[in-house]
Amino acid sequence: MNIMPRLTHAWRVTSTDSVFLARYVLVGMGNVTLNFGVFWVLYHFFGVWYVLASLIGFLARFIFKFFALRIWVFGHRTRYAIARHVIGFSLLEAGGYLLGLPLLVFLVEWVHLPPPLGVIATISILYVFNMCMSRMVFRTKKAG
Repeated sequence: MNIMPRLTHAWRVTSTDSVFLARYVLVGMGNVTLNFGVFWVLYHFFGVWYVLASLIGFLARFIFKFFALRIWVFGHRTRYAIARHVIGFSLLEAGGYLLGLPLLVFLVEWVHLPPPLGVIATISILYVFNMCMSRMVFRTKKAG
């Protein structure tokens, strides 16, 4: 029994996979830019406490990310399963934030990173977690 054809098929990257990955990375770059941009403006120009500035940046990113992932990356343009998507995405993001907040406080208060570097490190560490979990939230059910 030759398993090589199955293995090569499993590792083959199709053009659809490439488009998905490119769109996901672009949305991710937009998320990081929006999250950090809001944080930076609030923290540096308005003197907002770094934890609160991070929360407000997270909320701005949350709204953008939900619609960008749902419509542009995963291609859901109808109201089909919107309740499941909203609930699943909200739980995913809340979980990510609850993991990220203690990490941010640890990096700033204990490791003594400046808050902007702590925010960048936290966003970077949670990016892979969010990517994997987003695929589960917005997956399309196969017919049959």
